[in-house]
Amino acid sequence: IFIEVPETPSGSIAPAALEAIENAVRFNAAAIGPGLTTDGATSRFVRDCVSRFEVPMLIDADGLNAFEGAFGEIRELSRGRPIVVSPHSGELRRLTGAETPTGPEERIDALRALVDGAAVTLVHKGAPTVIAHPDGRIDINVFGHPGLATAGSGDVLTGAIGGLLAQGASPAEAARLGVYINSRAAEIAAEDLGERGMVAGDCSEALPAALKELEDELLR
Repeated sequence: IFIEVPETPSGSIAPAALEAIENAVRFNAAAIGPGLTTDGATSRFVRDCVSRFEVPMLIDADGLNAFEGAFGEIRELSRGRPIVVSPHSGELRRLTGAETPTGPEERIDALRALVDGAAVTLVHKGAPTVIAHPDGRIDINVFGHPGLATAGSGDVLTGAIGGLLAQGASPAEAARLGVYINSRAAEIAAEDLGERGMVAGDCSEALPAALKELEDELLR
């Protein structure tokens, strides 16, 4: 569903769009960030959305850039509703102001510390992707391949996790399942196209096959 909203002089979403969205759309989950740009006014729109919409929310890409150096603010906002963030290492550095360790144990300890005491689920995209849960649990994704490094594959993951949140999955469930489905879809796409020729849209088109495969396994 598309709705017209006010825009900035650069053509990105303006803060006044918040009212238009609230009046036109009913929703029980939200995903925000990909493709929004880092226009200052649009960043204010993002922060207003995260503050105002008290539904489970996934923040990614330019949604995270809107909170540059302000991860503490996301932690505070998560007290009103659970939040999932899905940064790669560069986005996480901008968000927290610190480098994430590359050693496996040190990386896990750092991610766990970031979400301790907050209702934030942190999906740290990488090789491998690591999910840190507020209760201290850690999930490590063993699926996928270098083809996932193509631009836009993180946006496909945003859609996968956001769609699961909208269907009532908990943040933990949505993060784990979304990461798996996205990775498995990439594997399916690579079987047909090869890793070198993949683009993010190929992964998106393979999502139904990944979902069907999983459903078939669960029904056995």
